[in-house]
Amino acid sequence: MAEPERRTGEDGASEAAASDASGGGDESLDLLQRERADFLNYKRRVERERTHDRELAQSDLLRYLIPFLDDLDRALGLIPPELEAHPWVRGTALGRGRLQSAFEEMGVERVGAEGEPFDPARHEALFFDTDPGATDQRVTSVVRPGYRVGNRLVRPAQVGVVGPAQEGTGQQQTSGHERESAPAGEDRERHGAARSSDAAHAARDTRAGG
Repeated sequence: MAEPERRTGEDGASEAAASDASGGGDESLDLLQRERADFLNYKRRVERERTHDRELAQSDLLRYLIPFLDDLDRALGLIPPELEAHPWVRGTALGRGRLQSAFEEMGVERVGAEGEPFDPARHEALFFDTDPGATDQRVTSVVRPGYRVGNRLVRPAQVGVVGPAQEGTGQQQTSGHERESAPAGEDRERHGAARSSDAAHAARDTRAGG
């Protein structure tokens, strides 16, 4: 009878050991999965920070280069027709094109184009015209283009805008006219009252003299 009991004990110990080994394996797997998730999150965070730092550095550089590109555009826009084929003009235009290509390779995008919807987040309106037939606000002219790198706006575009008349503009003008007319009306009333008073005094003086 002792031999079966001993075997039963050995089987129970083996099952307990197998259960402990299985439990330890699950814990190790969970730990490994957590470590992997933490590493992936760290990798994504580092990539975001690198992208942010790269865009910030590009923005700082562009703030110095964009005015130079503006000067080239203005200079090339004022070239007389008889000098368009001059080697100096063609060389300047070539340099301007290379600078624009470098901007494109850096991921720099130009902001502002005639006909596109007006967006205060990307455009700076220098003047606004009303159009009774307009249904929304649109860019009619680009005074100075803007630039952005990725989601970072380096410089907004300065534009002219046309759109429908703003509500309440006529009421405000009418109210202002009424406010300006009110003092004039009060002055007329005061002058009229003064003239009536002078006439009354004159009548009394006449009767007294008679």
